[in-house]
Amino acid sequence: MIVSVTHLFGALAAGAVGALLVAGRKRPLRRRTRPDLARNIQNAAMGASCALVIALVEEPLTQRIARANAAGGRGIGQRVPKPVSLAAGVLAMDYGFYL
Repeated sequence: MIVSVTHLFGALAAGAVGALLVAGRKRPLRRRTRPDLARNIQNAAMGASCALVIALVEEPLTQRIARANAAGGRGIGQRVPKPVSLAAGVLAMDYGFYL
């Protein structure tokens, strides 16, 4: 059976989220001030609103830029193997969030 890189990253991400949830339950970083249900509902609403903004605003723009760069042969992703390109893209995106 051949496992795609996307499935591998998905499994790793799911495992990381699960590990964080377990660690947060076992040893929380701060004291709980609200009930779990209320906090989880607020977090889900915030996540859904962020996903909507990304889908409606950011994704069409970034897809257009990515297609133009791929067509022009620009970017490091054109020069390295696909798995390395995907990993480098994820790391660069994550780094960009913290600038």
